Amino acid sequence: MKTLTHLELDLLSQFVHQRHYMSHDHADAIQSISLDYSAEDGYEIKTNKSKGKRTSLVEANLLSWLSSTISYAQSTHKMTIDKLVIAYEDETYKIELATSPRTDEIEDDLGDEDTDDGEPTDELAGEEA
Repeated sequence: MKTLTHLELDLLSQFVHQRHYMSHDHADAIQSISLDYSAEDGYEIKTNKSKGKRTSLVEANLLSWLSSTISYAQSTHKMTIDKLVIAYEDETYKIELATSPRTDEIEDDLGDEDTDDGEPTDELAGEEA
């Protein structure tokens, strides 16, 4: 069994809370849920009763929660979420997460290396010879 990262625990605990909160009013509508986010493909949600049907209020609320949670998680943990799948089925929670460093954070760290110190670089030295 895999040890969850701090970000995975944070996302999963929020999802558990959100599912529990929603189940009071819509218990039969959310027996199984899969929330899927991909940086390339966007958001997708599947519930046990919504395949092929238009989005219900429960699903709209969950998508809104997922979108704001991803934005919050990316800014708090200073990383980009490339893919996130959170699911609940048969009384079991599952999470799949793929992240990468934020490019603006990397550029800030590397920004000092572009300063000109007056010394020729290897490329310039090779061209002059």
